[in-house]
Amino acid sequence: VQNPRGAATNGRAYEDTLVGSLLSKSCLPSQPEKPYLFFEKPKVMSERDVELTANSMWQPMRAYQQNLSSLFLAFVKNADVRNDILKWIGDCLVENRGKNKEWSSHNPLTAYLFVSDGFLLNLNLVLLNLARPFAEPYSPKLLKINPIYAITQNENVHLRDLHKDTPMIVRNDENVKEKNDQTAFNFITEIFFMSHLSYTSSVYRLHRMLLK
Repeated sequence: VQNPRGAATNGRAYEDTLVGSLLSKSCLPSQPEKPYLFFEKPKVMSERDVELTANSMWQPMRAYQQNLSSLFLAFVKNADVRNDILKWIGDCLVENRGKNKEWSSHNPLTAYLFVSDGFLLNLNLVLLNLARPFAEPYSPKLLKINPIYAITQNENVHLRDLHKDTPMIVRNDENVKEKNDQTAFNFITEIFFMSHLSYTSSVYRLHRMLLK
């Protein structure tokens, strides 16, 4: 599992990696100039046509995404691969955070700087499935999530720079020790925060665009 090489690498380069090629398969266009294969003109389609198209589209994609989730589960269960795949996911999310910025939706050229919507939706589904075992309501495993992860400046975490986000409550003098804590964060904590960032960059961003 290797990250894109080069200092000038942008988020889009993650689609060209081996792991990225698996996440890129989608019914959505991978390039902005490519046409939509489904629902290009939904307003002129009958309700029956919409239903048939949705079924023909989602059945194979659902099977593919289930297999994709199983593959990533096998990755994180393998001690030799887990660290590399978590680093790849974390770096990919960090390098593509700009896609969720307001300015990116007004500049069509940013589509060439970041991974496609289909890529992010697939990655979000994978992370949500990894989080499923501990994300059930009232699960005692939720207590294992360490909230300090959101402000830590620990270089050993796989999802970097969360501490640079604007906090809702500023407590600079009180949490210096927590920011510099070199605690080793568990798998549940990392997947929890990765899932949130992935959701924000994919589903939440697309929903926000649809409401405009």
